[in-house]
This record gives sequence, C-alpha cells and structure tokens, in this order.
Amino acid sequence: MTRIRVPKAALPFLVYCKTNSPKREDACFPSYAELLTFLASFGYKVTQGRIANKSFEPLENGPEPIEFSVFRNQGLFSQVLLIGLSVSKGHAIAKNEQALATIIESLASAGATELARAWDSSTPESFLFELVGKLANAKTSTP
Repeated sequence: MTRIRVPKAALPFLVYCKTNSPKREDACFPSYAELLTFLASFGYKVTQGRIANKSFEPLENGPEPIEFSVFRNQGLFSQVLLIGLSVSKGHAIAKNEQALATIIESLASAGATELARAWDSSTPESFLFELVGKLANAKTSTP
C-alpha cells in the first residue's frame, strides 16, 4: 500500500494537528493528512507547480507515513489528485500512486520549508494569526 511520508521540514507544524500529543488548544488541522494536504497545496503555490530537484528528507521520529486510504477516507484524495494532475500535466498520474506520493511529499516539503521561514520570526502563539495574514495578503499568480 502506498504511503505519503511526513517531511522533516513539517516538524514545527505537527503541534497544530489535533491528533498530536500533547494537544494544543489552537490546533487547527484535524489530522496529519490534513496538514500534509495543506502543506502540499502551499508548496504548489510557492514552487508554481514545479518539483524541486533536491532529495526529499522524511521525518525520522514522528507520525508514521500516511496511507492513501486515509486521504480517501478523510475526503482529501481529490485535492491530492488535483495537485498531482496539475504538476504532471497528464492523467497517467491518477493510476500511479507512488509517483503521486512523491509529488505530494516534495510539495509538502517545499511548503513546510517556506512556512518555516515565517515560523523562525514568530512565536507558536502568534504563528497562526501571522499565517492567516500572509495567506490573505498573498497574491494569486498563474505560472
């Protein structure tokens, strides 16, 4: 069964998952799958849909890789597939779960890396407010 690994760059953001322990009152992602989908979406915007050539670095001590069935069960698979279709520019990705997982891992890593830059100049208490402000002020661009 194909799984999507959590990128090492996502470590600071795991605390915002409701499934994380210890639980934070301001946790805003119901699951790690939700967080990865968000990070991949943000990574798509940051990279303008281009996959970086650098190697993916998975998180060693953290959540286990997430099976595709979790994304399906949580209603996230269509978002994951749309990201994959946009990056691959073809429909063959729909039948290649491993290639799709690689795309999502790469984009989630890029999204987490970019958010980490904002995290470095923030506090855990103010980060979500600053993130919302950045997303609200982000200009939509087409590649």
